[in-house]
Amino acid sequence: MKQFAYRAAKAALATAVAAMMTAAPAIAGGQSCLNPKEERADKIRFVQTQFMVAALQCRHSHTKALAEFYNGFVTNHRAEFTDNYRTLSGFLKRDGRTTIDSYLVAQANLISLGSWEVADFCGEMLKVASLEGGSAREALPLLDLMPVSYQRIGKACPATAVASATTPTGR
Repeated sequence: MKQFAYRAAKAALATAVAAMMTAAPAIAGGQSCLNPKEERADKIRFVQTQFMVAALQCRHSHTKALAEFYNGFVTNHRAEFTDNYRTLSGFLKRDGRTTIDSYLVAQANLISLGSWEVADFCGEMLKVASLEGGSAREALPLLDLMPVSYQRIGKACPATAVASATTPTGR
């Protein structure tokens, strides 16, 4: 009976989070595409958020290793994360979506839910942390190693839209 209640609660939460993530652009008419810089920013934020979720969820099962790793990871990548925060905020604003803080909470919730589908989420994250060592120059290469898969928040811009968005005159 407990297992059924847990699964029902998990399904309800997943539905609510998914609805929040997908309904916001529909309500606001969000049709903007992600340019390469914005998509990169979202991917990097996803890596950071997955490490944050792991640091919180795994603090009892893997001592303090992931929390200590996460603190060093954020410190080592502070400039990259700050720049990407601004870029992602700009996309969400342009797209008429929710605030960056609401988006990041929803992203963390989705990662947390996804982590329950990974057999040994904490162990997998510990492996990624040990490979990274907190000293990599960029966080993006870690994306493919994450146990919870990344999902793009919007469609990618066609090459012509990217070119016009990056020229000063828009031509």
